[in-house]
Amino acid sequence: MLLTHQLENVQQLAEQLAISRAELGRSSLDGRATLDAADQMMQRASEWFEMMLDDLEKRIKDEGVLEMRHNTAVDKKIGPILQKLYDLSILYETLNSLDKKTSHNDQTMRACKQNIQLARESIAKLLSNDAKIRASMVVKPIMIPLAANVSSAFIGFEHALLEMMSFTTSSPAATKLMETIISQMTGIHRAVMKAAPRAPMSQYIRSLTSAGEHEKLNHWETTCNLRPYLHYSSLLSPIEAKITNFNASAKPAHQALCSKMGLGSVALQARLFAIISPTLPLPE
Repeated sequence: MLLTHQLENVQQLAEQLAISRAELGRSSLDGRATLDAADQMMQRASEWFEMMLDDLEKRIKDEGVLEMRHNTAVDKKIGPILQKLYDLSILYETLNSLDKKTSHNDQTMRACKQNIQLARESIAKLLSNDAKIRASMVVKPIMIPLAANVSSAFIGFEHALLEMMSFTTSSPAATKLMETIISQMTGIHRAVMKAAPRAPMSQYIRSLTSAGEHEKLNHWETTCNLRPYLHYSSLLSPIEAKITNFNASAKPAHQALCSKMGLGSVALQARLFAIISPTLPLPE
């Protein structure tokens, strides 16, 4: 009884194993079919992905070409516009600089016109004052001796002060005082001589020199810086006297040299000495 029951169980187990084997076979077949389908799907997906990549690459290349063509077309269209804008900017800068130059030239022209007007006014004033100036330059015979005496006194005083300065070199205060006195007296002298009328030098020279000496003296006077008091004949008398004494005791070589230079006249020698060195001591 037990054996029969065990046999039945074994048979049932065998049947179940057969059923399980059959189901396992079916499951294996289904798994293989699923794997085959998955492989096919993967293959199709890879092919589709490759197609998509190729299509994307083509699109990218086409878009690059299209972008290049678009940029080229835009450059062709915008290039002339940019060039015109650049030309316009240069034109505006040129016009601005021309405007500044024009305004500067206008200011210069206005200044020139003002200067011309001022020059005309100055010329008119000078012409109106010309008669007064000419009248003031006329020499008054009465004032000539007075101006000559004033000049002689000032020159003598100046020489006396210069001689006194050799004794005051050890005292700076005294030297400074002497220099101050000389400068003040020189300023007063110049003011007096500027206010006093002056006789032309040619009037005095004609009465003392010959024609040749007169021409030489005129040349010296135009090339040298003359002091105002040299226009008066009374100033030359002490110079002439000392030069006469000097010539009397001079050597023949000195007299020959003076004659060779055209300085035979004592008046001409005195005049030349006063022109060249008016502040030097007279020859002894």
